[in-house]
Amino acid sequence: MGKHGKQVPCGMCRGTGKISTTDDGKSRDIPCTGCGGTGRQG
Repeated sequence: MGKHGKQVPCGMCRGTGKISTTDDGKSRDIPCTGCGGTGRQG
């Protein structure tokens, strides 16, 4: 938990829990590595 005791949206995925990656020229979504796919930090 953060200093305030509330969760904030993950900055890497903007709260979606997924990030887009390009694999062999194809775009696909993978679980965000910054928040572990939860979409939240803290």
